[in-house]
Amino acid sequence: MLTIWSAACIRAFGWLLGMSSVVNFMSGMTMGLIALNNETYQVQRWHVWLLSSVIAWAAVAINVFFSRHIPVFNKLMCRCY
Repeated sequence: MLTIWSAACIRAFGWLLGMSSVVNFMSGMTMGLIALNNETYQVQRWHVWLLSSVIAWAAVAINVFFSRHIPVFNKLMCRCY
């Protein structure tokens, strides 16, 4: 029983850490592109946090509210490729 519980905890932490790393990467790359295209822009820490929060909540909203449309999107992408 302990092995099942520990495996479930490791898996849950893996999902959380995986999502946070992807969100951090996406927000860092977006802020870098904004700073690259606008010479007067100064990157602030709260800008990165705000963008990370928006990306994370958008991912959650897509998975919660639009999960039934994901197979349609996959079929469309397979046909286009």
